[in-house]
Amino acid sequence: MKILNLVKIMLLCVMTIGLASCGDDNYYTIQNTDEKLCSDAWMEDYTTDEGECRHILEFTKGKQNGKEVLSGKETLIVYEVGKMKTTESNFTWRWI
Repeated sequence: MKILNLVKIMLLCVMTIGLASCGDDNYYTIQNTDEKLCSDAWMEDYTTDEGECRHILEFTKGKQNGKEVLSGKETLIVYEVGKMKTTESNFTWRWI
């Protein structure tokens, strides 16, 4: 009887450890690189109360005075009836 209880406890421990290791580990498996980020313009289209919008992010990596410079440009284009409004701004970024 004691051996059966011990086997049940061991089986429960093995199952618990096995289920705990089934989770997705996306945070640690995704390899972010400057090349992937800076290779394209990141674009999203959506609709707001103001009209149809296009949001564009462009990331750049360069050197200035021997130091690495991580910068980018954000563009927001809003298409309203009969007119188009464009807003641009520059930003700096870094990996965290």
